[in-house]
Amino acid sequence: MQLTRVEKPAEVLLGDERRSKMIHSYMGCEIITLKVCANENDPKEEVAIFSIHKDLLAHSSRRFAKMVTSNTNHAVLYKIHDTCPTVFKLFTEYLYKQVVPGVTHSLTPVQQGSRLADLCQLYVFAEMFEMAPVFLNKIMDKIQDGLVVTGRVLSALLVKKIYEHANETSLLRKFCVASTLYAITTPGLDNPDLKILLRASDEFFDEFTRYVVATVKNNPDPRVRESYKENAAYADMTNSSEGGTASLTGRRGVHPCQFHVHPQGEHAEGFDSRYEVHGCYLLDGQ
Repeated sequence: MQLTRVEKPAEVLLGDERRSKMIHSYMGCEIITLKVCANENDPKEEVAIFSIHKDLLAHSSRRFAKMVTSNTNHAVLYKIHDTCPTVFKLFTEYLYKQVVPGVTHSLTPVQQGSRLADLCQLYVFAEMFEMAPVFLNKIMDKIQDGLVVTGRVLSALLVKKIYEHANETSLLRKFCVASTLYAITTPGLDNPDLKILLRASDEFFDEFTRYVVATVKNNPDPRVRESYKENAAYADMTNSSEGGTASLTGRRGVHPCQFHVHPQGEHAEGFDSRYEVHGCYLLDGQ
């Protein structure tokens, strides 16, 4: 059997090195311990203990910074409520590697579904703790790419949970609306449960109606991120891609930043001048 070594492009290697140096620059030495559980009142719920560099956690979020600096007891056990350990583990992977694990072909269909659900929960978690837009955007990209890999859309049950827990202005909610419209109007993706959800939730129905009015002419596939050619050159759907997916699927997709959070002053949602978007991690090499 012949083994072939696959080299990363020089630009990618340099990016990895920069990320590693950046993480070590504010990691610090102090380690804190956190207890994570979705529901402490339920004895059947999984409980997990995580050890994390204090400064690294504080740097990820103002809320985390306030939590760890308000207590001077070094032996304290911090508690994170309403969060599944599996989701928090994805967060810690991002803290130390600056990479969001995606949905890959190597996962079983059940594992792929679980990973998609975890990514949606991770997005809500990141919003709740007011984390940087670049983190939210990377999660969103993995959700979109993961749905392309699986050939699915978000299930009605998952959409319902997202609407129960996500912020009213969350772009994940807007993606749910776009995904549902595409599913209802695309043979093979239609699901009666999605129509039931439309009738059961006034809030979801209102957002759905507004989206229909805005996009009825084109109805693009919201799972497909139309890509820059230079990014698509490195696309690898085996490990999920950050470069976009339109070049790999041949379907009309949405602007690559359609469901990204950008600082004030950048182009508005849905802006399309052939993707002249500035300040996004896709172009900044983060």
